[in-house]
Amino acid sequence: MLPKTKKPIALPLAALATLATLPLFAGAQTIPLPDVLTAEQALSAGKPMTATIDLSRCKGDTNTTPAGRTRGGLTVNAYRIQPDHTLSFADTHFTVGRDGAPITQFLRYTITADGTARFASYIFAMPAYTLQSQVSYTCKLGDGVKLFARF
Repeated sequence: MLPKTKKPIALPLAALATLATLPLFAGAQTIPLPDVLTAEQALSAGKPMTATIDLSRCKGDTNTTPAGRTRGGLTVNAYRIQPDHTLSFADTHFTVGRDGAPITQFLRYTITADGTARFASYIFAMPAYTLQSQVSYTCKLGDGVKLFARF
């Protein structure tokens, strides 16, 4: 008599785990946040928030800042809200420059209660953290910078 073969259960378990999370997001909607106070309320309620940026809609902060052509986005993790309702959040990531050398990029967003959004990027060469470039732009919330929360 031949021994019974065991059927793999990894795939069904993975599918079951995925299905178990569906009710959490089934009714969730992503809503644009029109101002900092609405963003503050969403964050204070523990709602996940994302930000997008279109630098072509923003103005360089100096005469030598190149015109923006980059678009991007991030999920807001850590954030800071000051008493005047200024919202700040940042992102840091390791990546590789055009020359193949490792770099670290720091991105900082600051949005004031009047809807002025400032974005700054700092790129450091690794491993010494030597500053390679720094640029900053000013945008308008709802135009160059947009915030979204999942409800």
